[in-house]
Amino acid sequence: MSFASYCKDEASMIKGLPKHCQMAELEALVRLNSEIVLRGGKIMLTFSTSNSHVASCFMKMVKELYNVKTTLLTKEIERFDKRQVYEVSIEDEADVLVKEMDLFNDVSKNHIKYEENECCKKSYLRGAFLARGSVNDPAKSAYHLEIATKSNDEAIYIQHLMNTFDLNAKMSKRRNDLIIYVKEVSKIADFLRIIGISQMVFKFEEIQVQREFKNDLNRKVNSEIANEIKTMSAAKAQLLNIQYLEYNYPLEKMDPKILLIMKVRKENPDASFKELIDILNNDYDEKITKSGLNHRFRKIKEMVDELKQAKKIGL
Repeated sequence: MSFASYCKDEASMIKGLPKHCQMAELEALVRLNSEIVLRGGKIMLTFSTSNSHVASCFMKMVKELYNVKTTLLTKEIERFDKRQVYEVSIEDEADVLVKEMDLFNDVSKNHIKYEENECCKKSYLRGAFLARGSVNDPAKSAYHLEIATKSNDEAIYIQHLMNTFDLNAKMSKRRNDLIIYVKEVSKIADFLRIIGISQMVFKFEEIQVQREFKNDLNRKVNSEIANEIKTMSAAKAQLLNIQYLEYNYPLEKMDPKILLIMKVRKENPDASFKELIDILNNDYDEKITKSGLNHRFRKIKEMVDELKQAKKIGL
């Protein structure tokens, strides 16, 4: 089961909400994921979801708030994989619910009633998330939370609600949907807290910490590997230069300091600069800095380059 499904499971099981908050949550569920049809002069409403807990939550709220009969159907849809879809239908007295929520009128005017109470705004967002929300698994992919809707007015309102809680929600279009989304990890955690799913917030933050620790560790390991490769590559080049000098330069004329560096490098072919400095300091009482050691290796390379250039011109 996905991380988003676990979030919806927890959100759909919240109990003890006052009636006005239940109304806000139910209206969001209806507006974002229901179909209203007129059949034989009679209004029918059907709510669809792939989450059984959300379907159960919808049925309980409808019964509690409107005391109307619902019918639950289960369908199996085959796309990329098989999945269950739950359809909750309201046939009798669906018109009461439609009228109460004023579903056929301007959504922006109708939503004003939820602006007065912060708890209702949170409940509306919870309903919107249950209806058409999604959040990526923080362990597997980039951080992303979204709510989709086909209504432009609804999208603007949801974005407005989210941003009253300083979530920095943005909007984009995807095929036939408008997407209200949040990508900042702290804002995603805030949204989950706002809609009341504390257990999954804890899980989200725990996974986030583990993921960032793993990423930091990988970066450190990769950096160490890169430095090791760099050290080995530099050492190999230095040994080749030393070998060239030994075959092509009279060592009795060599600066003793250069000879010492050549000797220590040959004896310690895999050593880093720091390790070479420690050997020179401890074993040969040669006080030298990293800059000084680098200067001597540059001097060796310059001598090699001069010898090769002299051979080219026949000197």
